[in-house]
Amino acid sequence: FSYSLFGTFVSCLLLVEAVNRYLIRTDINYQNINQSWEMEGESKPKKFCVLIAGPVVEELQVKFGHYGDMFEKLLRQGIDESWKFYFCMEGDIPSDAELSTYDAMIVTGSKHDAHADHPWLNILKARLAAAYKRKQKILAICFGHQL
Repeated sequence: FSYSLFGTFVSCLLLVEAVNRYLIRTDINYQNINQSWEMEGESKPKKFCVLIAGPVVEELQVKFGHYGDMFEKLLRQGIDESWKFYFCMEGDIPSDAELSTYDAMIVTGSKHDAHADHPWLNILKARLAAAYKRKQKILAICFGHQL
């Protein structure tokens, strides 16, 4: 077990918590999004996905689960949400059409080099570029923000 990996993991969780607190402080939170949808006459479930770019250290995964589990537990706001996890490093990457159906997405950290020439990484970068052009909400953590 590496303390530097644990430190990176804790830093990522602290960053997610800081982002969540910022969103709440600035009134850009799920409750306001829910109210704006209701004002427009819509009451639809929110769809979120977590694009997992690397595994959690085994010692931590036993206690906390994978990154998708952690982010859902931290950010879930209600029962009117659906969460899907994609293990991108294993080639499980949603198509552009599927990715466009999500209200927001999270890109996790990874031990991989964000500038490497891995086939799965090139596909993920292309999907994220398309999502960015569609102005989808993307929260990218550590490795994810380098993409």
